[in-house]
Amino acid sequence: RVMEALLYHQPLIGQYKSYASELSVIGGLLFKGTKVVIPKVLRPEMLRKLHAGHLGINKSKAKARRLMFWPGMSQEIRDMIDRCETCKVNSYAQPEEPLLMRPSPASPWTRVGADLCQHAGKTYLVVYDAHSNYPEVEQLESTTAPVVISKLSSIFARHGIPLEVLTDNGPQFSSREFATFAADYDFRHITSSPRFPRSNGLAEKGVKIIKRILKKTCSAGGDFYQGLLNYKTSPLECGQSPSELLMGRRLRCGLPDFTTSPGDPPTKRMQRRTTRGALPGLRPGSVVRMKSDKGWTTKAKVKDQVAPRSYKVVTEDGVEYRRNRQHLRTTPEAFNIDRHPEEWTTTRAAQESPTKDSSGETSMESEPRDPPPQDQDGSQPNLDLGPPVSARAPDPPPVRHSGRTRRAPRRLSYDCNFDQEKC
Repeated sequence: RVMEALLYHQPLIGQYKSYASELSVIGGLLFKGTKVVIPKVLRPEMLRKLHAGHLGINKSKAKARRLMFWPGMSQEIRDMIDRCETCKVNSYAQPEEPLLMRPSPASPWTRVGADLCQHAGKTYLVVYDAHSNYPEVEQLESTTAPVVISKLSSIFARHGIPLEVLTDNGPQFSSREFATFAADYDFRHITSSPRFPRSNGLAEKGVKIIKRILKKTCSAGGDFYQGLLNYKTSPLECGQSPSELLMGRRLRCGLPDFTTSPGDPPTKRMQRRTTRGALPGLRPGSVVRMKSDKGWTTKAKVKDQVAPRSYKVVTEDGVEYRRNRQHLRTTPEAFNIDRHPEEWTTTRAAQESPTKDSSGETSMESEPRDPPPQDQDGSQPNLDLGPPVSARAPDPPPVRHSGRTRRAPRRLSYDCNFDQEKC
């Protein structure tokens, strides 16, 4: 009908009315400029060919716009790719979010991180202080909860019991024995999101430092504990060593030291804000795709938010998981639950987390474990139950360029060593 209207110079109606000046009939085909207009019966075939290589939305649109046209083509391409199961499973990882910083503790040994590491077939327990960066290392005979608790008790007997202990969800730390240990010693046990080690950054930082000292001293045939002592007595950016920040004194390390006056009080440098944007929060009932080792394979529905960036979700087979926002991608798909809510399997896989075996490889827990008493998500801990998620204050906006710290140029102040030509 559009072609007939053009041939007989009749006015167009409907979707093609706004394109009347660009349409023409050549060789029995309808063209919009140099692009052929695809009839409705051929559009599904054209969409299938456009998405033959499972390209993204932008690539598919750009390719189609060079060759063909029909009203609403861009939206149909987007809808087709959004429904593609292969594209959903093999989607890119979500962008990294801004780092959520905990406030620096005002006193040493208030908040510590604990984790296990392996080197040369041996397993070590690393405890790292958030205020002083002071590490404690203990070699473990086994990775069971009683052995880890025994070593932690020894460390706490030397330095005191901290207020908060940050760990991952390893079997040693998510066991009933460790929960009883935390209650007996009266400290808050805070855990990170499963499968997201970055939210346990304090302990991971300590492990990184200790493993570097282990590798270097072992390869050079040196003494590991002497290397550890050198780290404890080396000044940090604030001008004081970890031992000074923790104990208020300098440890003797074999080097001559005739300093008697104490140094300046310790200060912690504030971390600069990043320009990365945070992912939007998820509401209960939202349908998401959950990332696994094979990609975004599993559909789930958000059940509840347990931390600023950690959610409990339920899959279509009724299994409940806990995942970080980084591993949850929203999807417009329908969610079909196979079980009633009272039949959901709780915490079977919600606390699965990477654990380390004696060979140093990462594996997943195969059996359910009790959830740890507290949660950590790389953000400020929940000191109490607090208001519901919907009542929490939103994250503060990033600092704009106009809010930066202003400093006067050096040329406006007196400096005998200042050279204008070098600026």
